[in-house]
Amino acid sequence: MDYRKITVCKLPADGSLQAIACDMPDKLEFLQHYVEGNIEIVTLSKPFDGRHLIMIVNDCGLIWGLPINPIATALYQAATDMRKCNSMLC
Repeated sequence: MDYRKITVCKLPADGSLQAIACDMPDKLEFLQHYVEGNIEIVTLSKPFDGRHLIMIVNDCGLIWGLPINPIATALYQAATDMRKCNSMLC
């Protein structure tokens, strides 16, 4: 299995925040396990701290009635000039 050293910032909908460095398997199944469902990759168009970021979110969050994630939504809006949320993050 291939691994990459990355920094993960987990943004649960409960408002907690945890940044960890970890070895992440480069496999779809791991990402699906991490978000507890199918994934959607959301690219943030503006750099954050000089880095381009992606968000990996649960693709079925709205369908399943998962709680709104205010931190992830605000980050998405700030990084994409969105004034209204129209993504799966809300």
